[in-house]
Amino acid sequence: MMDSNLSFDIEKFRLAILANTGKGKKFSRRSLSEAVGSQTLVRDLLERNKNPTVNTITGISNALGLDPSHFFTNTAGVIEKQLVLSERDGGILTITLNMPEKRNPISDVGVIDMICDAFMAADADMSVRCVILTGAGTVFSSGGDLKQMRPDSGGLRAGLPAETRRNYKYGIQRLPLMFQALEVPVVAAINGPAIGAGLDLTTMCDVRIAASSAKFAESFVRLGIVPGDGGAWLLPRVIGFSKATELALTGQTIDAAEALRIGLVSEVVEDADLMAAARNVAEKIAANPPHAVRMTKRLLREGQTADLRNILEMSAAMQSLAHATADNDEAITAFLEKRAPEFKGE
Repeated sequence: MMDSNLSFDIEKFRLAILANTGKGKKFSRRSLSEAVGSQTLVRDLLERNKNPTVNTITGISNALGLDPSHFFTNTAGVIEKQLVLSERDGGILTITLNMPEKRNPISDVGVIDMICDAFMAADADMSVRCVILTGAGTVFSSGGDLKQMRPDSGGLRAGLPAETRRNYKYGIQRLPLMFQALEVPVVAAINGPAIGAGLDLTTMCDVRIAASSAKFAESFVRLGIVPGDGGAWLLPRVIGFSKATELALTGQTIDAAEALRIGLVSEVVEDADLMAAARNVAEKIAANPPHAVRMTKRLLREGQTADLRNILEMSAAMQSLAHATADNDEAITAFLEKRAPEFKGE
């Protein structure tokens, strides 16, 4: 639901669409509509004067590489703070949790909506080759907001246990399901402590790079609760059952060096070098044919639960799709001609 204090500038939004679609542009009106899941959406906005939903504004803005907050102002004349930021640079999209004063918690349903919207829009846009996820300030994410864990606080914990169950199911548990379904690669740039659900959020990503100041804790047990966000499924698949059990049952905090030693992250760099290191990995991923990249990720994700026979069947089917792409022909031709390939996602 949109904040009642916010004003949406529909004319500015329509002008931005007109300026970024048409002859010589990346999108036609139809292809932009299809990029956000509808064949008539842009026509409805431009010709039928229909008002867009917040999800539509976010999806179209991300597809065009624009900041959705550009089209909103506070009625008092103050720009409303965006809790989740999206910044596009070429084929790489950086998504930033932007609540440093609260240590970037991710348990609020509104924040979860924004995270899901940003990632799903990126996944629907084949021109987004890789996403980097990071946190604003000195903390990646503290996980849950403890103030919202008191009974009847309006957060996850409700007065009726059955309602608490629903709050988890339709709240934070949407995140692991959404990340598991993504095909666009995600690199976590862990800029500081990742605690509880914040640690589990990093395990939902495909590649994890940590700043030297980063710390990690599967700390639920210290609060007298269990990992309600899927951490019991996620963490063992990253670092193995024994080490995951040790971290989950002790709730201990480990530093970046230990995280690297146990395989929780693949690289540790100085704080000032973190985003450059994350972008370096993202650019290496983005340099490859996008259809092959996304299908490879899908196979790796399915491999976490499927048996070998099913993975081989999926691999054969996806290989037939990969062989049919122009990028596959370009890769072979470039190799034989001893030149760098030019992949277009075709």
